[in-house]
Amino acid sequence: MLLERWTGWSQRILSPESVLPVLLALLVSVALVVTLPQAYSNWEGTREVMGEQDFGLRLLRELGVSIVVLYCLLLRRYWDILLNPAVVSSIAVVGAYVIFEVMYALERNLPLVVPLAGLRVFEYLPLLFTGIMMARMPQGEQAFRRLAHYVCLFVLIEGVLGVIQALYSPHLYGVSLLGGGRAFGTFVSPNAYGATLATCVLLFAMSNCARLRLWLFLCVIFIVLSGSRTAFVCTALVLFFIGLRSLAPWERVLTLLLTPFLLGGALWLGSSKIVSGRDIEGEGRLEAWADLLTNNVQSVWNLLFGWGLGLGSNTVTVLFGNDAFTGQFTSDSLYMYLLNGFGLIGLLAYLIALGWVWRRSHHPDKTLFILFLLLAGVPFNAWEMFPQNALLMLLLGYVVGYPQRDTARAPSGISRYSHYGNGAQPSVSPVTGAHPRHPLSPTMESRR
Repeated sequence: MLLERWTGWSQRILSPESVLPVLLALLVSVALVVTLPQAYSNWEGTREVMGEQDFGLRLLRELGVSIVVLYCLLLRRYWDILLNPAVVSSIAVVGAYVIFEVMYALERNLPLVVPLAGLRVFEYLPLLFTGIMMARMPQGEQAFRRLAHYVCLFVLIEGVLGVIQALYSPHLYGVSLLGGGRAFGTFVSPNAYGATLATCVLLFAMSNCARLRLWLFLCVIFIVLSGSRTAFVCTALVLFFIGLRSLAPWERVLTLLLTPFLLGGALWLGSSKIVSGRDIEGEGRLEAWADLLTNNVQSVWNLLFGWGLGLGSNTVTVLFGNDAFTGQFTSDSLYMYLLNGFGLIGLLAYLIALGWVWRRSHHPDKTLFILFLLLAGVPFNAWEMFPQNALLMLLLGYVVGYPQRDTARAPSGISRYSHYGNGAQPSVSPVTGAHPRHPLSPTMESRR
């Protein structure tokens, strides 16, 4: 009897549903240390010079994702996903085009390290398959919620540091609501800090757990202290969807009609000095993007295939400085990064892939996730910012692999957010009087 209990306990502890959330939460927590030298420099009131930064601790990111991938490779279900003919053919097509772009960059006399740095956007691609595997696990939703709960500790540490910085740090990036500098946590800048916390807000919302509501709104407070406009607008998007799905049908229609005004109000508030902590006149990025395209797109070939993979990589900027190569630029937009490294063909392929994900996915939050991903890529290269890139790749896989649920719920998934408002409840079985299998069913183990 004792042996049977021990065997059952050990199987539960060592199951992928228990181990994966721990490994993934540890991967996210690596962000607490990888850029500590740069964060300490910010606290001292000095920005580190690009090309002279300490790159050593950042290798912990690669170590963390390697541990997750090695564990996944031990699982049969992970190999089933990797060896799926559709996955193999997709990787082959993307790989062939990537090899072409690398050769094109070398033909332009760029050192090999530059196009290789440009491929960092694929570094966390294995987490895509991890997310698919998690979604298809028998207890995938419970594992996803465990991950969200474990990430709360990371949010707590970053939040405490952010409050201290908002009170006492120098005004290196602007002034926070609390009188100190804009919060940056353990990151190189307030924008990276805010982007990561905004992705945590998305994670908490998609986890569909009422116990995480407090952490969700704490993240909102920390994001406001960061003064990041993009993080503020992305968070407003998540809150908008949560509120929208708790409304009656006629209220949702009215709210959708007011969406342009609400979006404009969120952008105005995020750009105001109250939230951003600095004076913002116009949008300087637009002028910089126009100059970048004018100076580097000299032919149809440049437009279709870019002008050198890796020239917009933040890794190249950190290693070599801002102006080491002709055509180099600081990538402050995913779409400019794609135009530079993969051309118009690569950019269109990326947008088509997101459209395919939206059409194929059965996840109730697929629209929210795709809009968040599109918005997060406008001012930053979201696939290069750790741990935002790791979380987004995992969530992308989770949305892709989410199986179709045979549940009785209102259209648009209103009932998934019934704990946020007055959403519709699933029907009750006339035989047993119990709710059918549903993410919010109180009879499920995850809601106990």
